[in-house]
Amino acid sequence: MSTDPSLSSGGPSIESIQRQKWIQMEPRVKWLGFDMDHTLVQYKIPEMYRLVHQFLVSTMVSGHGYPRDVFDVPFDPGLVTKGLILDFSTGDFIQLDSEGYVAAARHGCKHILHPAEIKERYGRKPWQFYSDLKQSKRIPTFKEFLTHFDTPAQHMCSLLVDYYDSKNWKSYDFWPSVLDGFIENFTPSYFREKKGTFFPLLQKHPKKYIETRSDVRKLLVDLRKKGVRIFLVTNSHVDFANHLMEVSFGKQWRELFDLVIYYAQKGRGFFSETNDFIEIDKKNVHESTKSVTPHLGKGCGYIGGNSKEVTRLMRKRDKEEKGEGSERTQICYVGDHLHGDIVTCREHTDWKTIYVLEEISDDLSRESMPSKGFFPMFTVFPSDRPMSPDSMVEPEQRLSCLYDSKNVFSNSSLLPQSSRTFITTPPLTPPKPQNHKQSPASLPEKEDRRTYHGALALKNSDSIVASVRGLISESTTH
Repeated sequence: MSTDPSLSSGGPSIESIQRQKWIQMEPRVKWLGFDMDHTLVQYKIPEMYRLVHQFLVSTMVSGHGYPRDVFDVPFDPGLVTKGLILDFSTGDFIQLDSEGYVAAARHGCKHILHPAEIKERYGRKPWQFYSDLKQSKRIPTFKEFLTHFDTPAQHMCSLLVDYYDSKNWKSYDFWPSVLDGFIENFTPSYFREKKGTFFPLLQKHPKKYIETRSDVRKLLVDLRKKGVRIFLVTNSHVDFANHLMEVSFGKQWRELFDLVIYYAQKGRGFFSETNDFIEIDKKNVHESTKSVTPHLGKGCGYIGGNSKEVTRLMRKRDKEEKGEGSERTQICYVGDHLHGDIVTCREHTDWKTIYVLEEISDDLSRESMPSKGFFPMFTVFPSDRPMSPDSMVEPEQRLSCLYDSKNVFSNSSLLPQSSRTFITTPPLTPPKPQNHKQSPASLPEKEDRRTYHGALALKNSDSIVASVRGLISESTTH
């Protein structure tokens, strides 16, 4: 059996490969945009997970009458991870491979399904709701967990599955009640009204939940000195976003940005529609209704708007400064949500993209490690699926996997050719028990641009500092 030398422990990291590849491809970025939550603003994930779990349990007990003893256990971060799907028809948390087959499953808190059980329950075919998942349909038969805001609910949902089983209830119909907990805490106007649990605690103890970002602030200042213009596009509303940015970057944070877009609704508005730009009503931002013509410059901020007009304004500004016949302006956007920040952006604009993905870190933190019974984020599967997370795979059976907008193991067939923006990874070494450090192979010299479409993966928001500095450094030499 031959051994691929590029799979040795001394091989390059996924992040370093992606960074260098992207820098070579896109050397002329002049406008650099950022998402806010989990990109510029870094939450202290363990504390935030416990907070979300706390308010969800409170809603289930006080609002829906579930017995408190159902949840009378400490929050277990080992039961949650981004990218899992809760199948309400079976009560299982599942993980799919690159072709939609169930690769791993857990029922409740403790029952990890063996490969034989998975085959019996899900068959030798793609998961029954896989086509709905690919089409981003929101249907009541499953829930996918894609962000650090909804992922903490997995522990409580596992407890509820065990509770339903103890009562011999066959319909796992608790999700609408769980959703009430999110609505009662994440409704934008509740920040001003200090309703719920989440917003009041973030206002009272901001540094318990939010990191200060002096390193990233210095990066933004350095970029501006080099002529790179910075903008922010966030789904958060004005008052909440201002609070987080002030905690993270100081009271004068607006001076760093040439444009700030609040409440952008990126997944269904800013990138795909032509929504109006709304002037911010300083007396009550949640009652802002006046449509205005947008402008660029320090202190310029709006609610809503659309990427088409933003792109026009940026290129008009550059043409006025550089003159006719100047090279086309490159715009780049950095975000942590692959569907809302990356895929939708690339479907509807020609912007370049940087994807913040902590799961590719060579030194995984607790919140980046796989949940009990599941695989690391980038994993190889044998052709004879499903398999146990502890199984070994021969090198000849390796399959590369992609991380896409709806499923951490979904392949490039999910979206049209024009929107394939996810990261293709080279074949990885098989996952080993108690060892999550993987050594990727080198990318092929002649790579198909159709499956590598300009998105740079970074292991966490701190990586923006090194990677974007490198990007801009490369830009100044061209």
